[in-house]
Amino acid sequence: AQAHFYLAAQLDRLGRRTDAQQHLRQTITLDENTPDALNYLGYMDAEDGVNLREAKALIERALALDPDNCAYLDSLGWVSYRLGQVQDAIRHLERAISLVDDDPTVFDHIGQAYFTLGDLERAQQAWQKALELDPGLQDVTRRLEQLMNRQVTVP
Repeated sequence: AQAHFYLAAQLDRLGRRTDAQQHLRQTITLDENTPDALNYLGYMDAEDGVNLREAKALIERALALDPDNCAYLDSLGWVSYRLGQVQDAIRHLERAISLVDDDPTVFDHIGQAYFTLGDLERAQQAWQKALELDPGLQDVTRRLEQLMNRQVTVP
């Protein structure tokens, strides 16, 4: 199971997502209680916006095995966001931040959730924190610039 998991991670880094997903599924087939594989596969689908209900179920299984894992909470928040369950997303993402407050991805995700709800101040704060932690996040820089331009033009 671990060999398939590590191979999946390398294939994902090489941009071979379909192959990576197949190896993650093989990992889970061999050991259904591998939370990293459950979360990884669920998060990949959440990122791609596909199989969202299955992705959420996979991530919830990972969290059942490791309930205080920040990455899994972020994944659950992100898949909830992608499902349109923005309030649930914020709840999961806030919990993730309460456990680990130095992950720029979590701050980006919660910024997007706040923005969706129209809470522009909190979105701005979250995205600024994400950039403080990782100044190279170009998508976050773009979102923050768009937000700032919107605030300048909208009274």
